[in-house]
Amino acid sequence: MTREVSATAILLRSGDGDSWRFAVDLAGAGVASNDRVALVLFDAALVALLSPDATHAAVLRDLAVVRALGRATQSFEVIACSGAVERIGADPDKLVDDGVLDDVRGLPAIWRHAAGMRLVTI
Repeated sequence: MTREVSATAILLRSGDGDSWRFAVDLAGAGVASNDRVALVLFDAALVALLSPDATHAAVLRDLAVVRALGRATQSFEVIACSGAVERIGADPDKLVDDGVLDDVRGLPAIWRHAAGMRLVTI
């Protein structure tokens, strides 16, 4: 029996550790199930990724594992909203070139990318 690949876009707005843990666990479960997963970061979530504290260290290590698994199957990507990147004063090209993010997109492009995906907002 062939399993249909599904897709999930996780829209992470919160920067708190529990929200990050839930988002990464959900992403990992999706990738492990051979689903396509996009983790889309906004404002506080992006700040937490770029300036992690002790509460985020473990979950960011787990994110690295999910990213490695997702890269192997080309099924996982981390995207940031360009408005959020602009608001915190980060260089979008550097974030992508350094491998922190897979892409930076404007909100309309994010919605187009997520069309047809299951949406989870955290």
